[in-house]
Amino acid sequence: PIIIGNPTPTSLTTVTIGGFNPSLAGDLQINNTTGLANAVLFTGGTLGVTGNLVLTAGATTLSNQATISVSGNITNTAGFTTTEQARVSMIGAGVKTFGGVGNFGTIEFNNAAGFASSSAVTLTGTIYLTAGAVNNTGGVITIDNSTVLPTVVLNNGSFATVTPTYNSNVNITYIGGDKATGLELPTAATKLQNLTVATTN
Repeated sequence: PIIIGNPTPTSLTTVTIGGFNPSLAGDLQINNTTGLANAVLFTGGTLGVTGNLVLTAGATTLSNQATISVSGNITNTAGFTTTEQARVSMIGAGVKTFGGVGNFGTIEFNNAAGFASSSAVTLTGTIYLTAGAVNNTGGVITIDNSTVLPTVVLNNGSFATVTPTYNSNVNITYIGGDKATGLELPTAATKLQNLTVATTN
């Protein structure tokens, strides 16, 4: 695997992805144990990771429309934040898993085979349900951010089995073709902040 943080740097590590959309064969691991408030910053462009994304230690931020496109699974111990339309995108073939005690920033689920939590998880950014069903097989999916309310953007994906636990209010946006509502809607109506229907037909 490629390990960012080995040897451990003592200042911010900036990864500028750029416009050529590079692809990394194998796993990508973030492991900065210095306790920096800002340890790793990804900016600009799309980085493909053919293996797993493992966030072991170090505060990681994606900004300026940076995307890490992961074909494998995600283990998120350290957590990550996102700004300026950046995201982690889960793709690939076969059911993929995501889990860990770290908070998830903006994440896209884009794999028709679906996804399963491998532990209890907390999603704090925008959640793009682009393709595939997201299951809480390994633990509860909690959506929680009272500072910047999360938005669930539903295209051809869905939450399967049960509605996530909404600790904060949430915005729901429907895009793509017309569709019925599903488990993305909070069971408590008071948790729904804004509802936007922007379907194409």
